Amino acid sequence: LHTYRVTESPYVIDAKHWDTSKEHSEYFTISVRNYGHYKMNFKMKSDLTNMAQLPLTIYLDDEMKAMVSVQGSEGQWIKASADIGHIAGSHHYVKIYFGQSGLFVDSVSLELVD
Repeated sequence: LHTYRVTESPYVIDAKHWDTSKEHSEYFTISVRNYGHYKMNFKMKSDLTNMAQLPLTIYLDDEMKAMVSVQGSEGQWIKASADIGHIAGSHHYVKIYFGQSGLFVDSVSLELVD
């Protein structure tokens, strides 16, 4: 389990190695320096057509925070964001669940909103 020390905003996590197959989850922990309201930004693509629906769900400390559903992008890079709410306390467990296969996630960034 990898721990990312979130020392700046946005803090970028390389996700190229993630297994995004159907019903798979990626797990990691974050350690935040600044408490506040955060959002999670994804840079991703899919070789599927725009008829495909590709959901992912974000959990923080075993609590569902957001669900993002994107369409297939026919190989084009797209961006999506999710509000994950207020983060207080320094160490947190993150789970990202992929509901369908077909996404390639390049990076995820954590951004302090306020």
